Amino acid sequence: MKGVYISGAARTSIASFGGSLAQLSPVELGRIAVIEAMQHTAKGTPKIMRKCSLSLTGMKCVDMIITEKAVFEGTEQGLLLTEIMPGSSLTDNQQSTEAELLVAEGVTG
Repeated sequence: MKGVYISGAARTSIASFGGSLAQLSPVELGRIAVIEAMQHTAKGTPKIMRKCSLSLTGMKCVDMIITEKAVFEGTEQGLLLTEIMPGSSLTDNQQSTEAELLVAEGVTG
């Protein structure tokens, strides 16, 4: 089934295939989009990092990240902040995100 996969902050079926499927990218597996729904920080520590410190099963597999603070899109240029959630701000998102953020045109706060 092709479609949009929404995952939590844990490995999903997209990233946990074993055997001969382990080397296939999500695109090769037939997905259209992978959306990561997660908390922005863990005990005040950013969860959106510049570089992953854990072992990876795939790179650039997530198309969109949605947190309680903002919505981000993964682009070739980097992580694009597309929407700021009510109660958050651009400054708050920049301070609570380790990865460098690009800000979409028209996004203020």
